[in-house]
Amino acid sequence: MKKLFALLLLSGIALHGQGQKRMPHYKLTPVPAANVTLTDSFWKPRIETAFHEGFDWVTLHFDPNNGGYRTFRESQRRDTVKVEPVTTFESIKVLEAAGEYLKYNEDPDMEAYMDRCIDHWVLSQDKSGYFTGICLGDYQVFGHIAKGRWNNLQHSHELYGVGHLLEAALSYAEATGKTKILEAALRATDQVFSIFGPDKRHDVPGHEEIERAFTRYYEATGDKRFLDLARFFIDERGDHTTRDSYGEYAQDHLPFIEQRLVSGHGVRGAYLYIGATDVVGATGDEGYRIAIDSIWKDMTERHMYITGATGAIHAGNEGYGEPYNIAPEDCYGESCCAIANSVWAHRLNRLYADASYMDQFEKIVYNTFLSAMAFNGQGMFYCNHVNRTTPDQRSWAACPCCPGNVLSHYARIPSYVYSISDEGIYLNLFVDSKAHIPFGKGVSVTQQTEYPWEGKIAVEIDPNEEGTFGIFIRIPEWTESHTIRINGKSVEAPIDRGYALLERTWKSGDRIEIEFPMEARRAYMPEPFSGYDGLVALRRGPLVYTFEGIDNFGTVCNLLLPVKAPLKSVRSDILGGIVQIEASGRVLDWDGRWISRKITAIPCGLYSNRGTSVHYVWIAEEPEQVKEPEHHMNALLPPPEL
Repeated sequence: MKKLFALLLLSGIALHGQGQKRMPHYKLTPVPAANVTLTDSFWKPRIETAFHEGFDWVTLHFDPNNGGYRTFRESQRRDTVKVEPVTTFESIKVLEAAGEYLKYNEDPDMEAYMDRCIDHWVLSQDKSGYFTGICLGDYQVFGHIAKGRWNNLQHSHELYGVGHLLEAALSYAEATGKTKILEAALRATDQVFSIFGPDKRHDVPGHEEIERAFTRYYEATGDKRFLDLARFFIDERGDHTTRDSYGEYAQDHLPFIEQRLVSGHGVRGAYLYIGATDVVGATGDEGYRIAIDSIWKDMTERHMYITGATGAIHAGNEGYGEPYNIAPEDCYGESCCAIANSVWAHRLNRLYADASYMDQFEKIVYNTFLSAMAFNGQGMFYCNHVNRTTPDQRSWAACPCCPGNVLSHYARIPSYVYSISDEGIYLNLFVDSKAHIPFGKGVSVTQQTEYPWEGKIAVEIDPNEEGTFGIFIRIPEWTESHTIRINGKSVEAPIDRGYALLERTWKSGDRIEIEFPMEARRAYMPEPFSGYDGLVALRRGPLVYTFEGIDNFGTVCNLLLPVKAPLKSVRSDILGGIVQIEASGRVLDWDGRWISRKITAIPCGLYSNRGTSVHYVWIAEEPEQVKEPEHHMNALLPPPEL
């Protein structure tokens, strides 16, 4: 309450009643990460790696002269933090990640390090509120000549920088109660308010972000100025009466309410769609609703890879090309886009209380998002490919937009597990965890599961007071059947928008058991998609699998998975313990000989963590799709099986 009061006092907003809904058209409210303790062996270790090894690696690159967070943590000198100004507009995302992590973890060294970063960042703000380094109007950026402040919105990333600054400042203030950076962020937004608006300058950011930042700040505080300006920026897109068009690349080719197809740069679009969905959550605007529904349908049905990745390399725009034209080797799969699309999916789940959106969220985070960060935290992929014919290596990108986003998304994973509505509690993700759900007079929920390796989930319910309400269990789109038991007795639960509804009078000790069969299965792309003839992919539960060269004789293009070959799920100790899929395959040697051998697939979210190698999610099921290898296989193959 102290932290919330500090925020409200700072922004000059009267304290709203606890029951007031600022987003009345959102049917679901997420249970905060601070209320959820992960106890699993899948996400908890990944989050810990992200905020130890990963956080060290990221801050070392943003703060190279001083060694980053690790050096700060281990050094006796605590006054050396200095983040390079020209990278600040991306490094500010690390503050957001730290804020989200500190909401449910105590880390005095991390907090002290970020406080020193804040001291450095605010020095770049002048009296007008402008942040040199966060707003790049004074710099040449990505090859585009600087034209002065607010004079090159198509390329300057100025409003983008203010948006990230506001989100980072809000996360950190919510976590720590410290408002120095939030005060600075609000001074920066006051400058934006003074320049843009219906009776002021009409323009839009070339790179969207500030829209979602403003709607998030509105939901946190109730300050309607932020909702109104977010809506102004969205409504101005496609209006070229006073300025040149920034084109389809920046979703500026049509007024937003007339847009029906996903287009242009993937990250820019996703940030726009998140902000527009928030506007629907706040206002119920039907024109916005029609637009986001149509764009979502187009993206997921005509432009999304089996891993949840989007973006086609051939399009040349870090985004979208022609519908159904996403061949396996053509996947761009930017990490920031995967993160933004999963956030958008969660927003749509809030709007409609429909499990299909969390199905897409699950697909993205278990496959594309998971591959972004190295298993040891020491590297990031900018792009996450589906079929890769040359080895991938995680590195530091020239445009370091992904690292802070990746860390923030890891920190927020606990907040996606549960939601509540007036009707009850929604179980969105299956993660071994303990949670305090702010429903009624409080309900404690404990999940026990080895998901995604196993399909059994036990849920214990402990309400502070017996009561009648619903518990909504997501039934994943990947499963063909499920069973549910309450206190040992099988029940037939009605399915409502993808959720199994369990409504009864719940008392302490009640236990729900859910089981989904976990079988390795083949997957095929539907016929409208080009480039998939004779190819097959493997899935098991929410995981999509890939054949990596390190497991398959150094190359994959010469593998054949025969149509009738059985698939076997096998436990393995590699990569912290996983389930592999094995099959009897055929390998084409460079002299045209076919050799029968076992071939192995691992979860695609874990590829390129045991050295660099090629990997294929889609491999040949028909011989004509097999390619000859570049080297002789005899020396690499194990002895013939007897």
